[in-house]
Amino acid sequence: MIMVKYGGYIPFNFDGVPLDRVADVAERSMLRRYAQENRHGAFGFYHGTEVEGLVHTRTGYHSYHV
Repeated sequence: MIMVKYGGYIPFNFDGVPLDRVADVAERSMLRRYAQENRHGAFGFYHGTEVEGLVHTRTGYHSYHV
């Protein structure tokens, strides 16, 4: 049995995420990609439109314009 903490979320180290317990293939893929990109410092959140926006990372942000 897993104890539920923090408002229903269970914290894991990236290497300890039980991906075999994630039923949805897309969610499992997203979590795997997030862990890999985070290890390499490449993960970011995009905020903008299809033409321009910002990618926010742990070290700052990058502006993009197509």
